[in-house]
Amino acid sequence: MTTFFWPIAIFFAALYVAGENRLAGLDLKMLERSVYVLAIFTVFGAYRFKLSAFALVALMVALGGYLTHNIFPAGDESAPDRFLFAAWLILFPLNLILINLWGGDKPGEGRGGLKALLIAAQAAFIWYLWDGLNGSFPSAFQNGIREMVAGLLFWQPFGSVTGIPQQAPQLAAITFAIAFLLILGRQFFRSANVAAGSIGILLSVAVASAFETGIVGTGLLYTAAAIIVFVSLVGEIYRLAFTDDLTGIPSRRAFNVELRKQKRAFAVAMVDVDHFKRVNDKYGHDVGDQALRMVARHLQTVAGGGKYFRYGGEEFAILFPGREAVESAHFVEAVRESLAAHRLGIRAKDRPKRLSENQAEQRRTKRAKGILGITITFSAGVAARKDKKQTQHSVVAAADKALYQAKNKGRNRTVAV
Repeated sequence: MTTFFWPIAIFFAALYVAGENRLAGLDLKMLERSVYVLAIFTVFGAYRFKLSAFALVALMVALGGYLTHNIFPAGDESAPDRFLFAAWLILFPLNLILINLWGGDKPGEGRGGLKALLIAAQAAFIWYLWDGLNGSFPSAFQNGIREMVAGLLFWQPFGSVTGIPQQAPQLAAITFAIAFLLILGRQFFRSANVAAGSIGILLSVAVASAFETGIVGTGLLYTAAAIIVFVSLVGEIYRLAFTDDLTGIPSRRAFNVELRKQKRAFAVAMVDVDHFKRVNDKYGHDVGDQALRMVARHLQTVAGGGKYFRYGGEEFAILFPGREAVESAHFVEAVRESLAAHRLGIRAKDRPKRLSENQAEQRRTKRAKGILGITITFSAGVAARKDKKQTQHSVVAAADKALYQAKNKGRNRTVAV
């Protein structure tokens, strides 16, 4: 839910200021330039970290800001501009769906080039039709295509509905609602900063376009949308820096930051998966990754206020602020026992996709008896700061030594020093 906070907070802050008309004397050019400046910073950061989705959203918001300040001035009801306004409003949420739901979340996996090509093709097509409307002698082809597209853009499935803003086309209301629900669902099932930011942006652009907020209010809401994209990008960069990509838990960098904060008593547990190389060699790296995720899930259940991290490779760390070594070892031991009692299921290469009832029952029986799957265990060493002169890293080193003692004593155990 944290990823939702800033986009929604920024939207409501802009809405409050726009609604109260507190900035009526604000320089419109400053608002317009702020959108472009924020877009430039966002695109540069997105390019640096290969996060194309944020760059595309920032460019779309910048385009909206340009159209708002230069093509859609307040009170202009000309047919060409109404056509362009309707096309922009309908395509904007559809492109947000494209950006959020197509492609992976990891850097370099967003299919940014293809998405940019599709969005550019839409912009070129609409601009071609708009230019024909503005021209003195539009071609017959332009007229024919424009009339067909205009019939879709200004389609009124709800007729004339009292109480609903009529400034924006009704089809835009449908596309905004669909985009909001799809992106919200995507965020619910797989949280991402770009999706959370897109929800705030959808709200900002929808209110700016559908209601009479005035040119300053509209510009302010587009500036808010640009801020939301930038803040979402910063959040994603932070997530990449401090979260382990494989297991989803905090990374070693996050551990080092937390470790430096410890000024008083604390304990550290260093955890190492037993025989991990053997698992990788025998079952493959995919199963090895599953094993690491399984360990991470169990570490998240640790009691005693323990903070868990992936330290690197098959090694994890748990930080216990304000705890002693022996009591912290009890919490680690509970996790170790829980993990050892579970088995990691291995799917055979020749296993059919669908099992008969008898086959499924046999598998359930074997799983209950512990015949199927493999057992994953870990060894752990726990150490605590014994006096104020002891540095944080010396405590980690002591925990490492305790870990090696656990390994030498036969593995699958916890040793506290």
